[in-house]
Amino acid sequence: MKTTIALLTATLLVVACQEGKKVEFDRRPVVQLLSVSPQTLVALRDTLNIVVKYTDGDGDLGHAHPDSNSIFATDLRNGVVHKFRLQPLTPEGQSELPITGNLRILIGGIPNLSGQSEKTTFEVFLKDRAGNESNRIPTPEITVLP
Repeated sequence: MKTTIALLTATLLVVACQEGKKVEFDRRPVVQLLSVSPQTLVALRDTLNIVVKYTDGDGDLGHAHPDSNSIFATDLRNGVVHKFRLQPLTPEGQSELPITGNLRILIGGIPNLSGQSEKTTFEVFLKDRAGNESNRIPTPEITVLP
């Protein structure tokens, strides 16, 4: 069953020098949860909206190839991984360009597995072009109604 559909927006902020001192970020992406809504959703009807903040020290987030995924959200009830493509946030081949911004992840078609109210949590992480995985962040508990 096809479940997930969309990634809406990526906001890119290129980090500039601050008072002549270069700002340093880890080359491995780092994500921080900003928001999750709704906290209760109707199975197969409502869309889960997750917003995360990201930083990446070398700016190699996203892929030009349409079959390459960069964003992963796992439903911890059943282990289903929702994968999303992210267009390159900096030109490929451009190195050492620290970036930070927000990503909105939309997950539709979330099923109810039991026919009764269920609780679940999603775990979100990013993977850059070099294969570096970010930290993994859990969402708050979400209720899935039949």
